[in-house]
Amino acid sequence: MLVEHFADRFNQPVHVAAGIPKKITDLRQRTVIWCDLERYRDDAVGELEAAQASVGAGIARRSLNNAGRAGRRHEVAATLFASGVNSHRTLSIREFEDLSAVNAVRYPVFIRRMFEHDGAQSGLLTSYAEVQYALESAALVQDETAIVEFEDTRCSDGWFRKYGAFYVAGEVIPRHLFVSRCWLNKGADAEQRFSAEELEYVNGSTHNRAIASIFQMCGLDYGRIDYATKDDKLVVFEINTNPTVIDTDDLNNQARFEATMAFVQRFALSLDAL
Repeated sequence: MLVEHFADRFNQPVHVAAGIPKKITDLRQRTVIWCDLERYRDDAVGELEAAQASVGAGIARRSLNNAGRAGRRHEVAATLFASGVNSHRTLSIREFEDLSAVNAVRYPVFIRRMFEHDGAQSGLLTSYAEVQYALESAALVQDETAIVEFEDTRCSDGWFRKYGAFYVAGEVIPRHLFVSRCWLNKGADAEQRFSAEELEYVNGSTHNRAIASIFQMCGLDYGRIDYATKDDKLVVFEINTNPTVIDTDDLNNQARFEATMAFVQRFALSLDAL
């Protein structure tokens, strides 16, 4: 579904959605979804904006995720903190150093790569010295590394719940609920136990208004938001503009199959409506 690559024009691929176009001219009656915006370095954004302008000049019927107004990962994180949605910060190394100089970093923190979707690159770190040691041990590129203040979103029953929801041109489509004993929640630990809770989430709209507001605030038309809740508020971990929609593991997982298919049906209808 996300099939056409412009990899020869950009540092990272951009995918064009809707059908399987053979040529760029095939997009005249189609909607283009620009993905992976958070992976673009500063020096590549100009090329992306130029490409979007050329596609928008009578080639595509509609484009989602305009680089001129869409925030990338650091910009999205800063917006969420400044607006009060998040109380934790995602800091560049320079910001971390500046705040450390005045003892203004909220520990614990963890390290992640700014332009990737591979999660934490460290455990929870409780001091400046631990951060420095972890950075040296991981051998990460400093300009592409972020320090994230940890937000404890453990629920009263002792489980961490991570929600994921897609946003497609104004419509919110809940995707999944992962429940884990681990704060680094990349998948469900007890799928059978929580399958009914996930199905209720996917079929519901509990957080939809808040999610739509966040996407609009960040200038994004398409993507998946990963979040938890704390004190009846959303805690946003990230917005991924090139998320996995579905894979074979989802279809083969009997405990979560009904929730997966409920999402697939709604997601397909949202793409048909573009």
